[in-house]
Amino acid sequence: MIPLPSLSPSLSPYARRKNIIMGSPGYTDPVYLITGIASKKNDIYSFGIVVLELVMGLEAFFADKGQVLPSMVVQMTKDADCMDVGELTNMVDLRLRGDFNVEEARALIGLVRLCLDESTPAKPTASRMRAAWWRQ
Repeated sequence: MIPLPSLSPSLSPYARRKNIIMGSPGYTDPVYLITGIASKKNDIYSFGIVVLELVMGLEAFFADKGQVLPSMVVQMTKDADCMDVGELTNMVDLRLRGDFNVEEARALIGLVRLCLDESTPAKPTASRMRAAWWRQ
């Protein structure tokens, strides 16, 4: 019979460990890249990138420039509620030619800003995002 390992804190399924995670350029949370510690908040970042791609009509990674989408979006530092219609229009997919609901765009950009926040504790949980979205 093979002896089972003891359940020490280091073997707990809830212990924080450094893991090797593969990710596509542009979708990987910079916090994970810096710390090597994986968490559910890394997925929140990736979700924010997907929403940003949908809003802007751009891909997450620009291979020719070696840049990721968030680094090209200076406006993300500004609260979406403080953006005027012109700033919002500049962020939304140009192929729409201004034919979009401004308040929906504002809500999506606000959600993206929360998801891309570099402070891991400030990133919303999936349940918090769902609750906030259903209230609107």
